[in-house]
Amino acid sequence: MARLDSLLTVLGLVAIGAGLVACSGTSAPSGPPPNGIGAGGSGSNPTGTGSNTGQSTGGGGYVVGTSTGGSTTTSGCSGTGTCKAQAPEGCGDGINNQAGSEQCDDGNTLPGDGCNGACKVEPNWDCPPAGVCTRKIICGDGQIGAGEVCDDKNTANNDGCNSTCTVQDPSYKCDAGQPCVRVATCGNKRIEPPGENCDDGNPTAGDGCSAECKLEAGWVCPKPGSPCKAAPSCGDGIVSAALNEVCDDGNQKDGDGCSGDCKVKGAGCVCTPGTLCKCPVIACGNGTVEGSEACDDGNTKAGDGCSSTCTIETGYDCPFTNAPCVAKCGDGIVLSPMLFHLQVEPRLGLHGE
Repeated sequence: MARLDSLLTVLGLVAIGAGLVACSGTSAPSGPPPNGIGAGGSGSNPTGTGSNTGQSTGGGGYVVGTSTGGSTTTSGCSGTGTCKAQAPEGCGDGINNQAGSEQCDDGNTLPGDGCNGACKVEPNWDCPPAGVCTRKIICGDGQIGAGEVCDDKNTANNDGCNSTCTVQDPSYKCDAGQPCVRVATCGNKRIEPPGENCDDGNPTAGDGCSAECKLEAGWVCPKPGSPCKAAPSCGDGIVSAALNEVCDDGNQKDGDGCSGDCKVKGAGCVCTPGTLCKCPVIACGNGTVEGSEACDDGNTKAGDGCSSTCTIETGYDCPFTNAPCVAKCGDGIVLSPMLFHLQVEPRLGLHGE
């Protein structure tokens, strides 16, 4: 039994060796010299001695090797051994080698990457003759590309996604390739995020809350569903502490007792909000400095230092009310002695008989 097992083992080894020789690429001459033709290939080897070297890739896609003398050596397969296939040239091999029929070849035959399965350039892509394609971003193609935040398959404004696909109205829900859908309804008396900051119950503009339910400048909308109100401002007839107003006579004019910014009230004036202020009547020449008067020497004569409108004249000081003004020394102005003698001295008691 042991001898039989040994014999079977030897036979098995011989069989394995024969198989290896069959696929080793070398065969001993037998009969007529071999032709050196690989699978699907062509070429011949002359009989006798000498050498013929030739390689071809046949229609089956196998590599054929060399033939020297009475033996043939192939780089792929000889006999019945395992053969190594080599893909033929074509679309998807990364080489533009089909006599101009390929517009591109990115090394695969998958669509959607710029170069499709027939090696044609797909829309909105830039492709070199061979190599990876680069997508061209086009607003309105229904696909959100780099730099886009929405794409509703058009380039119109005011529909949720703007004409450059870079701004999406927060009042809309936008899915790529589909029209945007408004999710907030202006005018339903509810402030709905995102986008709305007022809702006065109507979609009319110019009343404080716009047609898109955005707060308009100069208005306040304190309660949804209620009319908006003009924001506090000088001239609205309401004294606003928030604006530091001390009066508001319903206008923004100066010189009527309440200043144009509603922050200064005239001396002695009584101001009721929304109505004109009541101020003392200013009378130049009554010996009392009132309102905008700079002096009041008790008369309305000009040329005595205090003019007929109670303003200080050049070259004079009027330090006291209801008293004569005096020449200002050191101002570089020499007053006429005659003028001083006739108008000022009598009032100072300096004019002799």
